[in-house]
Amino acid sequence: MLVAHSQTPFGEGYILNYDRFPFVLKYLCNWDNNFQKILDGGNHDSSDMQGPGYLISEEGKLYCDNIFDYDSWEYFEGELQGTERILQGVSSLMQDKIGIDIFLDAYQYMQNERNQALDIYTEEGLKLAGLTEIEDKK
Repeated sequence: MLVAHSQTPFGEGYILNYDRFPFVLKYLCNWDNNFQKILDGGNHDSSDMQGPGYLISEEGKLYCDNIFDYDSWEYFEGELQGTERILQGVSSLMQDKIGIDIFLDAYQYMQNERNQALDIYTEEGLKLAGLTEIEDKK
């Protein structure tokens, strides 16, 4: 999880101050061994010191947008709160630590769509998806 310490306008029409908006970096387009693979995947914009990442909107929904000023990014060391906890699930999903099924069930749960299907997952899996210990036992 990262945060950026700049105020940046976004496609959704508002300015985020990243001190309270953690994000999960999708990739950073740079000249490394994977650069050609990134370009072949249709990702060509490495300008403006930016990279795409997953954030939680002010309405509590997950979306992907460009995050600018990568020289101001730092590791997020705070505690994820509310629906932003799904960012833990995004990170775990991107690292292949969990499957899409548990990710989607956890996301629905965090969107106040209580889902009884969570009973089929292990405590470790639920934590990787971003749910707390208290919720694990419910």
